[in-house]
Amino acid sequence: MNRYLSVEELESIAGKDIRDGGGWLTLPVVTRKDSKLQYITFVYFLSLPGEPEQVSPPHRLIVLDPTNGAVLRDLPCTPKSLGVNKPADVWEESHVSMTWGDLARFKELSPVVWEAFDSGGAKFNVPTTTVIQEYYTLFKKIVAAPLLPYYHAVAPDFFKWLEAVTR
Repeated sequence: MNRYLSVEELESIAGKDIRDGGGWLTLPVVTRKDSKLQYITFVYFLSLPGEPEQVSPPHRLIVLDPTNGAVLRDLPCTPKSLGVNKPADVWEESHVSMTWGDLARFKELSPVVWEAFDSGGAKFNVPTTTVIQEYYTLFKKIVAAPLLPYYHAVAPDFFKWLEAVTR
């Protein structure tokens, strides 16, 4: 039995009321706070189909407990409040090259990677290391590049760990 809820379950909780305010959920990442794992996602806007591919800075931060879906934080955010030195009103080109299969695989791997991160280890057996490498490759392929600074700002421990494990 997985100790973390699936990405779909967590997205359902995090996205329950974004349809009213508009926007999309970013890919989820995790971080450790007070020795507990936290699931983090942002709400941001995408350009309309047929327009140049652009994304806005995140305008909402949602943090959940990945074991039970409890909402720990759900609040408006700006680049500055997240520690990113970018203007809040400038949209940037996104150019994402993912397939729906990439996204499904990323979501499938996420709880496995979260479990490995939560273990505190940096050395894993070959199958686990391969899964973490695949996850990180998919993340970099799927995420809109302008959103990367926000991910690194809210989950620096997770990205430092990913870099160490995938070297």
